[in-house]
Amino acid sequence: MYATTSMERFFENPDRETRMTTHSSDEIPFMQRLYNRIWLLAALALAFFLVVYVVWGVVDIFSVPVG
Repeated sequence: MYATTSMERFFENPDRETRMTTHSSDEIPFMQRLYNRIWLLAALALAFFLVVYVVWGVVDIFSVPVG
């Protein structure tokens, strides 16, 4: 009748779903797995800013001349 396109063949393939959902953790890069954990990133951001501001405050306090 008519020629099927590659897109039509893709949608007619029965094991398309298994190919799309069977990912092992080795295939997903580390940074992508890290970025997918939003609460871990939020905790790391808070810890980073806490440490930076505490260190900045301590350096600022010790840089004041004794008077």
